Amino acid sequence: MPQTLTFCINLPEAHKAIEWYKNVFGAVVEMQHDDETTGKLYHANLRFGETLIFCCEELCIPGVNSPRTLGGAHMSISIEVANPDEVFVKALEAGAEEVSPVADQTWGMRSGTVRDPFGYKWSIFKPL
Repeated sequence: MPQTLTFCINLPEAHKAIEWYKNVFGAVVEMQHDDETTGKLYHANLRFGETLIFCCEELCIPGVNSPRTLGGAHMSISIEVANPDEVFVKALEAGAEEVSPVADQTWGMRSGTVRDPFGYKWSIFKPL
């Protein structure tokens, strides 16, 4: 079996965030488990193409905070798409904040960066 890497993002308003990721990036929810007592998202598996990302509501697990609570994200996420210009505009229309506009980059990518409404930075790119 090939080695893979999966990470977990901690979200404020996790249910709202999942809908945002589905609408903007085409994420697919493969599994979702809500806490029976609070109704908050305890764990979900989101598929972005061939990549699996775990997510949970912040504070469902002690010490698990979102970028909003921390005052910024400790990482950024890059997503390869067929049309970065189109997805970039879609993200902005859905409430993301522009960090850097889409442009042809010297490292061979067409990319731009947004901060989603939940605090994570996404580099939206396509190789040139």
